[in-house]
Order: sequence, then structure tokens, then C-alpha cells
Amino acid sequence: MKKFFYLFLTLAVVTLSACSDDDQSSLNFNSIKGRAVIKGKVTYEPGFQKGASENELIMQKVAAAGAVVTVEVENSEYLSGSEGTKSYEVTADENGEYAVEVPVGLRPINAKVTVKEFKGVSVSFVNSALLTVEGVKYEAANGGTYVTLSNGNTKTTDISLSQMDKDKQDIIATRNLKAMVKGRIMVPAEDFIYGYNKEIIGIEQGSKALANAKLSLRFTNRSDSREFRYDITTSAKGEFTFAADLFDNWSMAQTMVRVEVPAFSGKMTHYYCDYGKSNNFWSNQEISLYYNPTYSEFVRLTEMNSAVAYNMGDVLVSDFAVTSDKKQIKGIGIAEADYDENGKLLYYTNDPWNLINK
Repeated sequence: MKKFFYLFLTLAVVTLSACSDDDQSSLNFNSIKGRAVIKGKVTYEPGFQKGASENELIMQKVAAAGAVVTVEVENSEYLSGSEGTKSYEVTADENGEYAVEVPVGLRPINAKVTVKEFKGVSVSFVNSALLTVEGVKYEAANGGTYVTLSNGNTKTTDISLSQMDKDKQDIIATRNLKAMVKGRIMVPAEDFIYGYNKEIIGIEQGSKALANAKLSLRFTNRSDSREFRYDITTSAKGEFTFAADLFDNWSMAQTMVRVEVPAFSGKMTHYYCDYGKSNNFWSNQEISLYYNPTYSEFVRLTEMNSAVAYNMGDVLVSDFAVTSDKKQIKGIGIAEADYDENGKLLYYTNDPWNLINK
């Protein structure tokens, strides 16, 4: 009886030991203490970019901000015979830079570094204007890059994305749909107010056309996530007329457009009148201004606008700040400018654009 008990106990110990050995031989990522780092920058080439000078166009790579970088390691790299794949993901920052930490055992492992489908812009020169198309798909060349990692190793792997073939864009890329728009860019100005005898009795808010102004026309469509942005310039009269080439599958009834004017610096002619003199005695001075970006409302196009330009009207860039020294601006209510050292009033207050608070 005693021999039988010892024999049973011995078999139990052997059985338990075998189970323990099986557990240790299974793949357990928590037990892998080593680490390696893969870092780098993700870029893509959207097309033409504006260079240092006003009329310079260059081809250059830009950061693929928000690109999702994936590192894939076959489980067999960790333990021979294991099936499946371990993946590690990270999102590239605004500069396109990323860093991924990967578990590594005693021996080096091979890993594949790739980028998930990335949507960026494509810029081309069309109809004498820069055309920007958004929502264009890009991918890593050859499906990705293979690297070898060792414990404590940092591997720098930069990734350059290429535009996917047209058949992978799941969108119609041909552009034969015409959309015509026109309008005029205006900036604030001061206009004289005339009396019955055509004498000047004051100044009021006015506007003037902005010659050679840079602007963008942004086209969107309710049925498509892509956008067009054409960068154009106004004429000497501040006017623009443009015919855009849109995607064939866009419906004009679902197409919208707006005008976008970027920030810029400029001048305003300010008028002032000497106190005590006739209202016909006016002088002027140039005031430096900084104009903030301006966006018109989106307007919906119609089929007719394939042949007749939609009139966007006058787009007034009215959001601005005064950059001149206000103590030097006469006639807007600044004591240092409107009074002499003896407290005598020198100029009437005429400030229709509220320059004193800009």
C-alpha cells in the first residue's frame, strides 16, 4: 500500500512538471524585458509648393502629419514555430515624426515598418493657377520597410509616401466639369461726405478695390470629401474671373464655393481736418494696417455656372489692426496727436473705421 502511494505521488510530480514546462515555452510578451526603438519621419510629395520668392514654385516633400505608423513582427521572431503577428502603432506628430518601442528578446528580430492609408493633398499648376486637391490617398512604397532590431538598439527609419494609383483612389479623378465664378476683393477706405454745395463736411466708411490681391477659391461637394483650392490673383481693378475644372462625378447642384483671402499688410489713406479751419481744408496721411484672413460664405452653384460665372460680389476684407503708432495718427481722438503742448485742439475728430480701437 505504501509503495503504491509513493508511486502515485511520483507520477503526479512528473505530470505537474511537464505542465509547467509547457507554460514556459509558450509566447508571453510580458516576460520579454528587452526593448528597441524605431523612430523617423513620414513625408510625402504633394506637388508644387510656393518658394521663397513670390513667383517661385518648387517640388518638395512635406510632413505627413497624423500618419499612422505600424510596426509588424511575426510571432515566430520571438519563438520559433509560433503563429500570428504582433503589431505596434503610433501616430506621427505635426512634423511627421514618430517613435515606436518594440519588445526584443536575447536575439535580434526582424520587423516591418509601414504606414496605413494616408490622405493628403495634391497640388498642381492648372489654368495658370495652383490647384490643391484634398483627400488624395498615399501609401508607403513597396508596402513598407524591413528592419532588424536588437535589445537597446534605436533604428532610424524615414518613410516616404507615394500617391496611390488612380484605381485605388476609389474616386473619379478626371476633371471635365466646368465651374465659373467671378468677384472683386475690397479693402476699407475713407470717403468724403459732401454738402449741398459740394463742400466736404466729413468722412465716412468706404471701400476700394484691392489690386493684385492673392486669394483662393475653395470648391467642395456634398457627395465627396475631396476639396479643390485654386490660388489666383486679382487684376489691377481688384477683380477676378476663373473657370475651375472639377471632378466629372460632381453635381453642380451639390457644389459650393467660397473666397479665401490670406493675411497681408497694407496701407489706408486717412483724412483729417485742422480745427478752426474750413471743412474744405483737409489733409491726409498713410496708415499701416495688418489685414487678418477673410472668408466669404459658401455659396451653392447651379448648372448654369458651367457657362455663366457666378458673381461672388464684393468681398470686403474688413478685419484689420493698425500697426502704425497711433500717437502719430491725427484726428482720431488721440490726445498726443490732436492737442499741442498747451492743450489747444489741433484737429477735428473724424474716425469712421474706429482706428483708435483697432
